Amino acid sequence: MRRPAALLFAVTFCLQILKGSAGSLLKSLEVPQFTFVSGTVTLRCVYDMGSSKLYSLKWYHNNTEFYRYVPTERNGPVNIGPTNIFTLHEVSRDDRHVTLSLSRVTAAATGAYRCEVLAEHPSFRTESMQSYMTVLSHSLSPPLIKRVREIYEPSDQITVGCQPQKMEKDEPMPKILWLIDGKQAPPAQQEKYGRSLDGSYTGVSLNIPGQQVVDAGGSVLVECRLSLGEFEERASKTIRVRMEHKSLASAPNAGSAVAVLGTSALLAALLLSAAL
Repeated sequence: MRRPAALLFAVTFCLQILKGSAGSLLKSLEVPQFTFVSGTVTLRCVYDMGSSKLYSLKWYHNNTEFYRYVPTERNGPVNIGPTNIFTLHEVSRDDRHVTLSLSRVTAAATGAYRCEVLAEHPSFRTESMQSYMTVLSHSLSPPLIKRVREIYEPSDQITVGCQPQKMEKDEPMPKILWLIDGKQAPPAQQEKYGRSLDGSYTGVSLNIPGQQVVDAGGSVLVECRLSLGEFEERASKTIRVRMEHKSLASAPNAGSAVAVLGTSALLAALLLSAAL
């Protein structure tokens, strides 16, 4: 008679474990895609243990542990190297997240950052998420806009270029985007230049028909934007096209206008003579 009861208890216990372990423990991971040498970044790991309890939370850089939080340990969080590639500070922590700050980062801080949570007994369920961060050698500078003339003709096909001021070998190329009077230029008017066999390029040109500028009133403001992750820089130039002003003699009904002007002038002269 006791066996069915024991079996029922065992089944119920297993179901409770499955229910407690269902779903994802890790909810989000925040790691910036890019930063710069000597900069400061924020890492954030958000979790929800559900009916389970957190046994430990660890952060890794390229599989090397540098932070550990074990709620049952009296000493609280444990900071473990690599202290030679960044300075680590705990910003905040509760039963849902851990936020860290890495300052004075070096180029060696480039790599994969992984957050790992481990549930307590009986499941000891482990989950992890990771994201890659690249540390660049210098900060993003405003772009260079090249080949801009003082004035263009309506018949000209205007081409101007935009490229980063500095580009280090093996570092990612910023995204380059052109805008005309505050609106994104059509893709057909933007073209990469300085292409190489490995797929890299030097910059992006903007192609504008002179007539397009004439139709806009004779001038347009072109803006080039560089973006790399959350970082952005921009530069702008005004493109001017010579406007064609039609003379009175070449305008429609010019003959009639000249005749009217001539008659008016003669009448004014006669009136002036009579008054004298």
